[in-house]
Amino acid sequence: MKLIFFVTAMVFCGMTLHSQAIKYTYDASGNRETREKVVTLIKSSEFQDDKDEEDQRFDDLVGDYNITIYPNPTKGFLQVDINGGKIPQNANICLYNSLGGIVRQINGISNSNTVDISIQPSGVYIMHISIDIENISTWKIIKE
Repeated sequence: MKLIFFVTAMVFCGMTLHSQAIKYTYDASGNRETREKVVTLIKSSEFQDDKDEEDQRFDDLVGDYNITIYPNPTKGFLQVDINGGKIPQNANICLYNSLGGIVRQINGISNSNTVDISIQPSGVYIMHISIDIENISTWKIIKE
């Protein structure tokens, strides 16, 4: 089982946005196998402060599954779409607060899921999507 972690930083330099990510992969024993630095440059004309909801979609390819999450940041309802095959019955979504406590858990997820965090306070949350033992995705969610 390989785990992949990303550390991301956004830096404004003049009129250009620099996005830097460090990608780590680990083997089943927890030993780091690779470290990769990824830098993306976005010109100011491509960066907009007031994006509409459809521009706030984020995708991740996990195994054979394409996971799309939107909007992030959210005001309370987060849509999680999973495409790429039949989802096992034991697949789930867990949302954790900054102290590591579970604030929302959805078992038996489907291809289209709505996560309601409208009663939660504003802040940063961590969401784990477990499709099976080998296909796990981790997301940083911002609640406005």
